[in-house]
Amino acid sequence: MNFIKKTVAVLAAAASFSAFAENRLGIFSVLPTGLSTASILGIATDPKVEKISRIFTAAAQANNEWFKGYVAAHSNLKPGDILPYHKNFGISEDEYRFFIESIQKSARIIEVGKI
Repeated sequence: MNFIKKTVAVLAAAASFSAFAENRLGIFSVLPTGLSTASILGIATDPKVEKISRIFTAAAQANNEWFKGYVAAHSNLKPGDILPYHKNFGISEDEYRFFIESIQKSARIIEVGKI
């Protein structure tokens, strides 16, 4: 499953959960009745960023306990701080830097489909 498909799946699950919770608050009383078309959104990135993301994700999954421990050891990071590079990420330090900079500078939300 590629990066955009994973993003769409996560967004769809979040929207479903959110819709269920908000329905209890009466949000659906202000929405139009009947069928509607909704956009499915994803994150557009450089293909090189997607490749690095796949490698990084595979490394984190392959060494999940270590990765959880590494993240926990850096739990003092503030919002916007970057997790320090480690060779166990499965990518080079230059790739990690490129990945972080690309996400910060050029990731944008795009429409990937309609439902």
